[in-house]
Amino acid sequence: MSDRLKSTSLYDETTPVLIVGGGLVGLSTSLFLSWHGIHSLLVERHPSTAIHPRAIGMTPRTMELFRSVGVVEEIRKVESPFPEESNVLLVESLVGQVFDNLQDEAELGDLFIGPVPGSAIAQDVLEPVLRARAEQLGGDLRFGTELVTFEQDEDGVTAANGKVGARARFAPSFWWQLTAATAGFVKSSASASMEQRACFIASV
Repeated sequence: MSDRLKSTSLYDETTPVLIVGGGLVGLSTSLFLSWHGIHSLLVERHPSTAIHPRAIGMTPRTMELFRSVGVVEEIRKVESPFPEESNVLLVESLVGQVFDNLQDEAELGDLFIGPVPGSAIAQDVLEPVLRARAEQLGGDLRFGTELVTFEQDEDGVTAANGKVGARARFAPSFWWQLTAATAGFVKSSASASMEQRACFIASV
Protein backbone atom coordinates (compact mmCIF):
# COMPACT_ATOMS: atom_id res chain seq x y z
CA MET A 1 0.00 0.00 0.00
CA SER A 2 1.37 3.41 -0.90
CA ASP A 3 2.44 5.99 1.66
CA ARG A 4 -0.37 8.22 0.41
CA LEU A 5 -3.01 5.70 1.46
CA LYS A 6 -1.12 4.70 4.60
CA SER A 7 -1.14 8.29 5.84
CA THR A 8 -4.37 7.71 7.77
CA SER A 9 -4.25 4.73 10.09
CA LEU A 10 -8.02 4.29 10.32
CA TYR A 11 -10.45 4.15 7.43
CA ASP A 12 -13.57 6.26 7.52
CA GLU A 13 -15.64 3.23 6.58
CA THR A 14 -15.34 -0.39 5.67
CA THR A 15 -17.80 -2.22 3.46
CA PRO A 16 -18.13 -5.80 2.21
CA VAL A 17 -18.93 -4.58 -1.32
CA LEU A 18 -18.03 -1.28 -2.96
CA ILE A 19 -19.86 -0.64 -6.24
CA VAL A 20 -18.48 2.15 -8.42
CA GLY A 21 -21.01 3.49 -10.92
CA GLY A 22 -24.74 4.07 -10.50
CA GLY A 23 -26.04 3.18 -13.96
CA LEU A 24 -28.19 0.17 -14.81
CA VAL A 25 -25.42 -2.30 -13.94
CA GLY A 26 -24.46 -0.69 -10.64
CA LEU A 27 -28.04 -0.12 -9.50
CA SER A 28 -29.04 -3.67 -10.41
CA THR A 29 -26.01 -5.03 -8.55
CA SER A 30 -26.95 -3.06 -5.44
CA LEU A 31 -30.56 -4.19 -5.74
CA PHE A 32 -29.83 -7.90 -6.09
CA LEU A 33 -27.21 -7.87 -3.34
CA SER A 34 -29.62 -6.13 -0.97
CA TRP A 35 -32.33 -8.65 -1.84
CA HIS A 36 -29.96 -11.41 -0.71
CA GLY A 37 -29.10 -9.58 2.48
CA ILE A 38 -25.59 -8.55 1.42
CA HIS A 39 -24.64 -5.03 2.42
CA SER A 40 -23.03 -2.86 -0.26
CA LEU A 41 -22.03 0.74 -0.82
CA LEU A 42 -22.56 2.33 -4.24
CA VAL A 43 -20.81 5.55 -5.28
CA GLU A 44 -21.70 7.53 -8.40
CA ARG A 45 -20.03 10.78 -9.46
CA HIS A 46 -23.15 12.24 -11.07
CA PRO A 47 -25.64 13.95 -8.75
CA SER A 48 -28.53 11.71 -9.75
CA THR A 49 -29.64 9.01 -12.16
CA ALA A 50 -29.51 9.28 -15.98
CA ILE A 51 -31.15 12.29 -17.63
CA HIS A 52 -31.19 10.85 -21.17
CA PRO A 53 -32.98 7.71 -22.45
CA ARG A 54 -29.78 5.89 -23.54
CA ALA A 55 -30.58 2.15 -23.41
CA ILE A 56 -34.18 1.26 -24.24
CA GLY A 57 -35.89 -2.10 -23.89
CA MET A 58 -35.69 -4.97 -21.39
CA THR A 59 -36.02 -8.60 -22.47
CA PRO A 60 -38.50 -11.01 -20.85
CA ARG A 61 -35.64 -12.71 -19.00
CA THR A 62 -34.48 -9.40 -17.55
CA MET A 63 -38.02 -8.66 -16.42
CA GLU A 64 -38.24 -12.12 -14.81
CA LEU A 65 -35.17 -11.27 -12.77
CA PHE A 66 -36.62 -7.90 -11.81
CA ARG A 67 -39.82 -9.68 -10.76
CA SER A 68 -37.77 -11.86 -8.40
CA VAL A 69 -36.74 -8.76 -6.44
CA GLY A 70 -40.19 -7.17 -6.43
CA VAL A 71 -39.67 -4.30 -8.85
CA VAL A 72 -41.72 -5.26 -11.94
CA GLU A 73 -44.96 -3.65 -10.73
CA GLU A 74 -43.22 -0.29 -10.34
CA ILE A 75 -41.69 -0.63 -13.81
CA ARG A 76 -45.11 -1.31 -15.33
CA LYS A 77 -46.43 1.92 -13.82
CA VAL A 78 -43.92 4.11 -15.69
CA GLU A 79 -42.97 2.17 -18.84
CA SER A 80 -43.93 3.36 -22.32
CA PRO A 81 -46.47 1.37 -24.35
CA PHE A 82 -44.94 -1.00 -26.88
CA PRO A 83 -47.38 -2.21 -29.57
CA GLU A 84 -46.61 -5.73 -30.81
CA GLU A 85 -46.84 -4.57 -34.43
CA SER A 86 -43.96 -2.12 -34.00
CA ASN A 87 -40.79 -2.23 -36.09
CA VAL A 88 -37.30 -0.81 -35.75
CA LEU A 89 -36.46 1.13 -38.90
CA LEU A 90 -33.22 2.59 -40.26
CA VAL A 91 -34.21 5.91 -41.83
CA GLU A 92 -32.66 8.98 -43.37
CA SER A 93 -34.68 11.24 -41.06
CA LEU A 94 -38.06 11.25 -39.35
CA VAL A 95 -39.66 12.16 -42.70
CA GLY A 96 -36.98 10.77 -45.03
CA GLN A 97 -36.22 7.54 -46.85
CA VAL A 98 -36.52 4.19 -45.08
CA PHE A 99 -33.34 2.16 -45.69
CA ASP A 100 -33.99 -1.01 -43.73
CA ASN A 101 -36.17 -2.78 -41.19
CA LEU A 102 -33.74 -3.76 -38.46
CA GLN A 103 -36.17 -5.90 -36.52
CA ASP A 104 -39.30 -7.39 -37.97
CA GLU A 105 -42.61 -8.02 -36.24
CA ALA A 106 -41.78 -11.65 -35.47
CA GLU A 107 -38.61 -10.72 -33.59
CA LEU A 108 -40.29 -7.94 -31.62
CA GLY A 109 -43.08 -10.35 -30.77
CA ASP A 110 -40.57 -12.36 -28.74
CA LEU A 111 -40.66 -9.58 -26.16
CA PHE A 112 -44.18 -10.64 -25.27
CA ILE A 113 -43.55 -14.37 -24.93
CA GLY A 114 -43.13 -15.90 -21.49
CA PRO A 115 -44.46 -15.45 -17.97
CA VAL A 116 -43.17 -11.87 -17.74
CA PRO A 117 -43.33 -9.79 -20.95
CA GLY A 118 -40.43 -7.53 -21.87
CA SER A 119 -40.57 -3.77 -21.49
CA ALA A 120 -39.85 -0.76 -23.68
CA ILE A 121 -38.77 1.29 -20.66
CA ALA A 122 -35.87 3.70 -21.24
CA GLN A 123 -32.84 3.94 -19.00
CA ASP A 124 -33.66 7.40 -17.60
CA VAL A 125 -37.07 6.10 -16.50
CA LEU A 126 -35.84 2.74 -15.20
CA GLU A 127 -32.88 3.93 -13.11
CA PRO A 128 -34.98 5.85 -10.54
CA VAL A 129 -37.17 2.77 -10.08
CA LEU A 130 -34.16 0.54 -9.44
CA ARG A 131 -32.63 3.14 -7.14
CA ALA A 132 -35.78 3.44 -5.05
CA ARG A 133 -36.13 -0.32 -4.66
CA ALA A 134 -32.46 -0.79 -3.78
CA GLU A 135 -32.70 1.90 -1.10
CA GLN A 136 -35.93 0.39 0.17
CA LEU A 137 -34.09 -2.89 0.70
CA GLY A 138 -31.30 -1.18 2.61
CA GLY A 139 -28.77 -0.41 -0.12
CA ASP A 140 -26.39 2.49 0.60
CA LEU A 141 -26.40 4.57 -2.60
CA ARG A 142 -24.35 7.77 -2.65
CA PHE A 143 -24.70 9.94 -5.71
CA GLY A 144 -22.42 12.94 -6.15
CA THR A 145 -19.56 10.82 -4.82
CA GLU A 146 -16.61 10.02 -7.11
CA LEU A 147 -14.04 7.27 -6.87
CA VAL A 148 -10.75 9.17 -6.70
CA THR A 149 -8.36 6.25 -6.58
CA PHE A 150 -8.04 2.66 -5.42
CA GLU A 151 -5.13 0.38 -4.71
CA GLN A 152 -4.83 -3.34 -4.13
CA ASP A 153 -2.14 -5.16 -2.20
CA GLU A 154 -1.79 -8.39 -0.25
CA ASP A 155 -4.08 -7.01 2.45
CA GLY A 156 -6.91 -6.11 0.12
CA VAL A 157 -8.25 -2.99 -1.60
CA THR A 158 -8.28 0.60 -0.39
CA ALA A 159 -10.52 3.07 -2.22
CA ALA A 160 -10.60 6.83 -1.80
CA ASN A 161 -13.79 8.67 -2.68
CA GLY A 162 -14.35 12.42 -2.88
CA LYS A 163 -17.52 14.41 -2.24
CA VAL A 164 -17.84 18.18 -2.08
CA GLY A 165 -14.16 18.64 -1.34
CA ALA A 166 -14.05 15.95 1.33
CA ARG A 167 -12.51 12.52 0.98
CA ALA A 168 -13.60 9.22 2.50
CA ARG A 169 -11.57 6.01 2.42
CA PHE A 170 -13.09 2.56 2.16
CA ALA A 171 -11.45 -0.78 2.69
CA PRO A 172 -13.01 -3.67 0.79
CA SER A 173 -10.29 -6.33 0.79
CA PHE A 174 -11.38 -8.34 -2.23
CA TRP A 175 -12.54 -7.01 -5.58
CA TRP A 176 -14.21 -8.12 -8.75
CA GLN A 177 -14.42 -5.86 -11.78
CA LEU A 178 -17.74 -5.88 -13.61
CA THR A 179 -17.96 -4.43 -17.11
CA ALA A 180 -21.34 -3.61 -18.58
CA ALA A 181 -20.12 -4.29 -22.11
CA THR A 182 -19.39 -7.96 -21.46
CA ALA A 183 -21.28 -8.53 -18.20
CA GLY A 184 -18.23 -10.53 -17.17
CA PHE A 185 -16.41 -10.80 -13.90
CA VAL A 186 -12.62 -10.60 -13.67
CA LYS A 187 -11.32 -11.98 -10.41
CA SER A 188 -8.44 -10.25 -8.68
CA SER A 189 -5.13 -11.97 -8.17
CA ALA A 190 -5.37 -11.73 -4.40
CA SER A 191 -4.91 -15.13 -2.81
CA ALA A 192 -7.89 -15.51 -0.50
CA SER A 193 -11.29 -17.05 -0.66
CA MET A 194 -14.34 -14.93 -1.43
CA GLU A 195 -15.75 -15.78 2.01
CA GLN A 196 -12.72 -14.16 3.66
CA ARG A 197 -12.61 -11.00 1.62
CA ALA A 198 -14.89 -8.17 0.62
CA CYS A 199 -15.84 -7.13 -2.87
CA PHE A 200 -15.11 -4.13 -5.10
CA ILE A 201 -17.25 -3.78 -8.25
CA ALA A 202 -16.72 -1.18 -10.96
CA SER A 203 -19.56 -0.77 -13.44
CA VAL A 204 -18.40 1.00 -16.61
